[in-house]
Amino acid sequence: MFLSGESGMRSDFAPTRIIIVRPNGEPVEKPDLTRVAETFVRIGASDQPHNWRHLDILRETVRPLLLDLRAESVVDWYSFLLHGAGNGVPAPSTDRDSFWHIRLGLAPSVEFASLVRRLPAECEMTQLADLAVLENMSFPDAHLLSGGVGEAWRLLGEQSEWLLGVLGSYPLDAPVRELLPGIDQYLHYLANMTQMEVRLR
Repeated sequence: MFLSGESGMRSDFAPTRIIIVRPNGEPVEKPDLTRVAETFVRIGASDQPHNWRHLDILRETVRPLLLDLRAESVVDWYSFLLHGAGNGVPAPSTDRDSFWHIRLGLAPSVEFASLVRRLPAECEMTQLADLAVLENMSFPDAHLLSGGVGEAWRLLGEQSEWLLGVLGSYPLDAPVRELLPGIDQYLHYLANMTQMEVRLR
């Protein structure tokens, strides 16, 4: 992690900006919200007992796809969250499955149709994201960020990259249940740093 920008006591200096730099030296930049697509990878029935299938799919399907799209310069940013019908997934209300809701920032030279042709069959309901939805997402601190809601999306992208990095640190033949104590420990460290208790909501 590197700091760029000015620092000091003078009020005319720009605020310091924190930039996360990938191993290849490329920074994680803010997405162009006018060029964000979204697609959905099915996980399974949301009312079934929790069996960590979502992490299996994230590790075995979503992670390699996103890494390939980045390496091929098809996308320059991504994020993902677990959602269901009525919560950002354009599926019928009768569809009780959960999905990985994946948002993809199209690289400058890439058209939406090219992305669609590149995606595997596991990706459903691919569409351009609604700009109004992106600009009005419920980031409670977006008004405090120097880059506004775009910076909030950038930070969510960093969180997504972090989780993929953690999952990629384990061999694929290790059962996902064996990964859980390590992932839980990293989440504990985050709670320790912030002294905050995090709950799903």
